[in-house]
Amino acid sequence: MLTQQPTLLIPIDAPALSELVRQAVRSELSAYTPPTPAPPLPEYLTRREVADLYRVSLTTLNEWTNSGFVPKTRKANGRVLFKRDEVLATLDDVKSMKHKKRGN
Repeated sequence: MLTQQPTLLIPIDAPALSELVRQAVRSELSAYTPPTPAPPLPEYLTRREVADLYRVSLTTLNEWTNSGFVPKTRKANGRVLFKRDEVLATLDDVKSMKHKKRGN
């Protein structure tokens, strides 16, 4: 059988309650230490992700890769991967290549 503890009511006004909350928050924040971020790892993109980013087909991406127009690939577990930083660096070149092709 559960026994009930008597409820104790303490009258407190809004400014006093606000100050109690501020003190509690300050106390918690003074003891808080933010977690250290993990070191950034190189991020790799799949062929489909790169093709979507360039807005071209996989066939076009393959032709551009073979011609050396886009960054070199890496293989991991049988998958072709591109380094995200290298892909983003060539994004403007790809846009200009697509516009030149249309103009001809």
